[in-house]
Amino acid sequence: MAVGLTVALVLELSLGTNVTGPFWANYVLGAVCTGAVAWRRAWPVYAVAVQLVAVLVSTVAGGDLSENPFSPFLALIVVMYAVGAYAPRGWTEFGVGIGTVGIVLINLVSDTPSDVGSYAGTWLLAVLLPWAAGRAAKEWAERAVELQRVNAALKAEQEQRSLLAVADERSRIARELHDVVAHSISVMVVQAEGAKRMLEKDPPRAVGALDQIEGTGRAALVEMRRLLGVLRREGDDGAVARAPQPGTQTLDTLVNRAQEAGLDVRVAIEGDR
Repeated sequence: MAVGLTVALVLELSLGTNVTGPFWANYVLGAVCTGAVAWRRAWPVYAVAVQLVAVLVSTVAGGDLSENPFSPFLALIVVMYAVGAYAPRGWTEFGVGIGTVGIVLINLVSDTPSDVGSYAGTWLLAVLLPWAAGRAAKEWAERAVELQRVNAALKAEQEQRSLLAVADERSRIARELHDVVAHSISVMVVQAEGAKRMLEKDPPRAVGALDQIEGTGRAALVEMRRLLGVLRREGDDGAVARAPQPGTQTLDTLVNRAQEAGLDVRVAIEGDR
């Protein structure tokens, strides 16, 4: 941008018919004014100060930078935008003050008399409006960065909650699986002890106890498959058989199974199930 404005300045000065003043006051100081655009991001306040000093010196020396070429004026607008967009707080207001003082001094030393309206119009177009646009762009960019940070934090929190939910679900399934296995194995151990004792005295009852051990084992396998099926993805092994968790409706079955295993189980129910 600095190179383009400098080339435009040279063309304006070379092709213009009403350009007055010495070469150094127009070309050299004009190149300083447009070249300062290159430092608008790193040192915007210094850049606008250099621009205004260059135009002021050119005007005092009889140059034409404040009158005919448009490139210095456009360069000042670009740098004042940078003062609002890139300068830190405190410095950005200082840059507006420098711009205001520079515009006033340039108008004072200019050969063309200026009224209050001309002062205000030049200050408004060259200083205030571009600075305000730069400040608005900076605040918008800061809000965008803050929103991005908040969205990232919310996403991380959502992922953390999902991980915690998965961990809680796994813990719940592990507890239920432990309950199923522990209960079934306990019943099978009791039935095996009973079958062992009845094997010589009452073989038919021993065979019945072994059948009960087989049934208890199969029932435990079914429950384990149902619980583990929850952890599988749909489509891995086809549709997973699901069933509600056992409730009080199956209490009679549980009691009968325990009694058949030889346990002394009594049930008392008060009120509705």
